[in-house]
Amino acid sequence: MGLPPGEEDAEPLEPPPPPHPIQREALAALPRSRADEGRRRALVVLATGLGETYLAALDVEAWSEHHGCRPCVLVLAHREELLVQAARTFRRLLRGRAARFGWCAGSAGDLAGDVVFASVQKLSRPEHLARLAPGSFDYAIVDEVHHGTAPSYRAILDRLDPGFLLGLTATPERADGADVAVLFDDHVAYRADIGAGIERNLLVPFAYLGLRDETDYRAVVRFVRSPDGLWAEPESPEGASTAPRGALVALPDLRAAAGAAAAPTELSPEAETVRLPIAAARGDGLFAVRAAGNSMDGGKRPIRDGDWLIMKFARGASYDALDGKVALLQIPDRDLGYAYQIKRLVRDRSRWWLRSDNPDAPSYEATAETVPVAILVEVVRPEDIGPSPGERFEDDDAAARAFGLEEPPRTGRVGGHLFFCLEAPGPLVAPDRIRSPLPAQERRPGETAFVLVRPPGEPTWRTLGVARYLDEEGLWACPGIDHAAYRALGSGRGASRSLPAGSRERARALVEELLQRPAAGAFVERDGRRCRIVGRADGGGLRIDGGPGGFAERTVSLTDLAWVIVARDDVGKNGGPLDEQRVNRLRYLEGTPRAATRWIDTGWALALAAAVHPAGEG
Repeated sequence: MGLPPGEEDAEPLEPPPPPHPIQREALAALPRSRADEGRRRALVVLATGLGETYLAALDVEAWSEHHGCRPCVLVLAHREELLVQAARTFRRLLRGRAARFGWCAGSAGDLAGDVVFASVQKLSRPEHLARLAPGSFDYAIVDEVHHGTAPSYRAILDRLDPGFLLGLTATPERADGADVAVLFDDHVAYRADIGAGIERNLLVPFAYLGLRDETDYRAVVRFVRSPDGLWAEPESPEGASTAPRGALVALPDLRAAAGAAAAPTELSPEAETVRLPIAAARGDGLFAVRAAGNSMDGGKRPIRDGDWLIMKFARGASYDALDGKVALLQIPDRDLGYAYQIKRLVRDRSRWWLRSDNPDAPSYEATAETVPVAILVEVVRPEDIGPSPGERFEDDDAAARAFGLEEPPRTGRVGGHLFFCLEAPGPLVAPDRIRSPLPAQERRPGETAFVLVRPPGEPTWRTLGVARYLDEEGLWACPGIDHAAYRALGSGRGASRSLPAGSRERARALVEELLQRPAAGAFVERDGRRCRIVGRADGGGLRIDGGPGGFAERTVSLTDLAWVIVARDDVGKNGGPLDEQRVNRLRYLEGTPRAATRWIDTGWALALAAAVHPAGEG
């Protein structure tokens, strides 16, 4: 920090300049707010370069003259360089007059002085907040107050209670929709944007040039509407497929594929044609079949349940020719005679193994009766076949083109793909669950469905992405269902997705650890605030309060804690911070308004989870 004491500067101080017209207007508006309207809080919006800090210092002088005494002033900012600049501004204005400056920033923690300069990060710590007596400052200035809705700011402002609170910002409108003006009783005393500064010759006019970018970013990144604003995420690890569509013979399961290997595939009674984006597969003997199960969901190129496998018949191929490759293999089965599995054939010294790429799935030793049937050539993810969730189609022909079909999609199987086209309420039985509009016996192993919706009153279809069947629930999981679709076609009013399997059990384990470390009654801190663990909640979560003089007792539910665990897993997979924005993005349907989310419990759930697993730990 260039000027830590705030009182010593080797450079001579120049006299302060007279206020310019915009500052004079603001200086007239602020006393009117105090005297005529009885305001104790006011927001001033000035474009960068119009001297908002100098304006604040001048208004402090005006307050002093009106009350006939020197006020005790607090200047609050989130960066120390802003505090240094503010200190120099005050010293120029107070030149020749004795005034003690106090610093609560960096290594300093002094809250005494005529003017105290404090960083939000420092002052929001519990030990410093405890020293901040309400009403101890006559005049408080919050610089760049568009950050003021953050928990650290709120912790300070809730305790401060000055005689007058002035907020300064150039950008009060936040992308996440947070309302800064509410911190100042919705009172904007004065506003002058960049246009006003240029018009009055106080700011330099500018011109900008735009360069046309014809990149189709829909194939690279997708913007998702979450409760905290827009969330950018990649379309997929590989990006949307741009490979040409090709017609392939598709077989309903691995047994049918193995049976077709003994005869021309297209003559199989169970064969049909499917159009898939094919990047590399060429030649005779190709067919497509769905992966069913998760035994190969691992490694560098995981195969997920529902992925299309483009394979080439290789019955009778030697093990040596298939070493290290993924293949369809026939193995003996006590009940069925033979079973068929997708495994990686690998040699371990003198023995051959059918290895699962998923480390949690079993592997088997090959025997003399293990017979290769086909070799994997290519994997096509269902998400790479159709457009991204949310895309609309101007007509049926556009929908057909988007999925590479020769006819428009309809509920049922079209071009080898299953579609759910939903127009009336009923099938959306939960925020991310669909009850099939088709008889259950029509579903094939590993089959996924493309979901399209056209709620009443909407003229066009739009896609909600891919749905996968859940045997344990008898329903289809569709993470692409958005808030608007569920409100129009759903049977409930919720907005929270279903928790992944096992996350609730992990949350119970977290509760047990919290009840032992730290022991019940200890405090947990986060962003300058703290809560006390009171004990176990009836529903399996935790009861917390703010301790003596703090907030009343409340519950952090098992669900809140489980979603933090889900978000922590997402950080481990994709990187980035573990915060409320990530939790809300994963938990709530796209387009869920902020008012529909549970903000307080999410913050405390993050704090409690961090007490057991600090940032950077698994």
